[in-house]
Amino acid sequence: MARQVQFRRGTSEEHKTFVGALGEITLDTDSHMLRIHDGETPGGIEIALGGVAWFKLNAVFMAMQGWQVKPCVENPEDYEFVLDFGTLGNSETAGDEDV
Repeated sequence: MARQVQFRRGTSEEHKTFVGALGEITLDTDSHMLRIHDGETPGGIEIALGGVAWFKLNAVFMAMQGWQVKPCVENPEDYEFVLDFGTLGNSETAGDEDV
């Protein structure tokens, strides 16, 4: 059976005075932001959940697996993920050739 994880949640007003446990994560239901708690700071520290934050978090995770984020050739304002296997035995880099 699958397990479910649920974070404590509350409004921005409720978070103003809430001091969560060290490392506790809560959800602000008004701003849709995560808050990380240190056991001392009322309200904790807000962590953005906007598209840019998710993109950066995803980019870090994918970089740990060998992916690179590069601007798209057609539109440099957009980005694409490219898997880089590193240098092969014949000094060519995998992923350079068109598929």
